[in-house]
Amino acid sequence: MSSITKARALPLPELLLLLTALIWGGGFIFTNLAILSGLPLSLILTLRFAIPTVIMAVLFRQEMAIASRRDLLCGAGAGVILFLAFFLQTYGIKYTTPANSAFLTATNVIMVPFISWLLFRQKPARCAFPLAFTCFVGAAVLSWAPGAGVSFNLGDCLTLLCAFLFACHIAFLGAVSGITSSAAVLSVVQLGVSALLSMIAFCAIDQARCTLEAFRSGILPMLYLALLSTGLCYFLQNWAQRRVAPANAAILLSCEGLFGSLLSVICGYDELTPTFVAGGAIILLSVILAQIDWSRFGRTRGDSSAASSIES
Repeated sequence: MSSITKARALPLPELLLLLTALIWGGGFIFTNLAILSGLPLSLILTLRFAIPTVIMAVLFRQEMAIASRRDLLCGAGAGVILFLAFFLQTYGIKYTTPANSAFLTATNVIMVPFISWLLFRQKPARCAFPLAFTCFVGAAVLSWAPGAGVSFNLGDCLTLLCAFLFACHIAFLGAVSGITSSAAVLSVVQLGVSALLSMIAFCAIDQARCTLEAFRSGILPMLYLALLSTGLCYFLQNWAQRRVAPANAAILLSCEGLFGSLLSVICGYDELTPTFVAGGAIILLSVILAQIDWSRFGRTRGDSSAASSIES
């Protein structure tokens, strides 16, 4: 049988990262519903993090009881980064357009390999850089609207900083996943720290604007965000990133934008446009190419050359 370059089947960790991206994609719709209900943004973050923290702390109470100091410190560090990223993203979108927010947030894909390399000495595969860049291009095309200009204002600055923090979060998890003993502990602690910081922000900024009616109308989308988009997804991410390189994880998680756009089209929030099709195709191509064992292709060429020399 001839040796050719083949795309390997996605193993479980990569599949779980894609599932995470799919659920996060649906989170755009439910976040919009929560905001439309009138809930203050900091309260949305508080509930989003606090509900899964309580549930997961009960489910994993035995692991929490024997958690090491290192697990707690790593979880706390991840929680601070996660809160800051979501806080900046949530408030940044108030001062910029959705297209600009999506475009700038997507830049975290191309930042991850550099952050992992510079801060954590995790040198990525050579193909990670061009594939991260093509994935970034796909996200840009996906978010581009013909005739719409791009203005770099306060919201754009906050969103760009948010993208950097999301990239730091992915790189940080990739760095500490190998030295922590439990993905469950890491998840509970990071979500708990994020919930605490969100509650502090709510008490300091938005407490006076909260109404019971807004809470009632926003509870269903909040349950999706809390239980699925936050609790389940960050546990899956923490577990999967113990087995997937940060650069590849960033590429897989970048499908969040594609899934979010697709679900938005299905639900009637957006139209199926040429930019959606082109951007989605570029992202999918990047994900597929990331699963090809290029080193095997190099060995195959070397083996063929050696065989030709022997035969001659």
